[in-house]
Amino acid sequence: MEDSTSRSKKKRKISTGQEPKRPKRFSDFDKISKALLTAGYSSARRITISTRSSDGMMKIQYLGFQKHAALAISVVLNRLPSVNLSATVDILSIAIGMKATYTTSGQFAAYDAGISVTKPNCDASIILADKGDIIRALYVHYFDQVRKIAAVAEISRRFSKKENNLTVGRFMDYG
Repeated sequence: MEDSTSRSKKKRKISTGQEPKRPKRFSDFDKISKALLTAGYSSARRITISTRSSDGMMKIQYLGFQKHAALAISVVLNRLPSVNLSATVDILSIAIGMKATYTTSGQFAAYDAGISVTKPNCDASIILADKGDIIRALYVHYFDQVRKIAAVAEISRRFSKKENNLTVGRFMDYG
């Protein structure tokens, strides 16, 4: 006569070879995003889903790249969800870019914009940052063809504190 312990051991040995299905965890979303990437999307577009278990944050991000433009959109899901948008466009030697963060509280948490011009012997840019509180103009002048010797100037204005800054410097690369 068999006792109950030997019957339970026999029952455990009989298996179908499949593990029971578990509920999806946040870490499983990484596998899903990899499957989306390999499902025929071109390398110029990328979708990522990331999580952080310490604070329960989940981030869904789309990156799209074209020859003269880039777009990034991300949605952060946590206690205060937000939407981030970043875009750049370049035509010949001029680039224009912006980034903004919008929260569910109905406010823009951040927004910046800028324009840049690149020529063979100089680079210049104007940036509006910190929700429009700072305007910054930068200029770099190169004295040689390989861009190893340059003079640099930056002027910035912080409107809220009525501060102006002027920075001048040089760059020399001997390597």
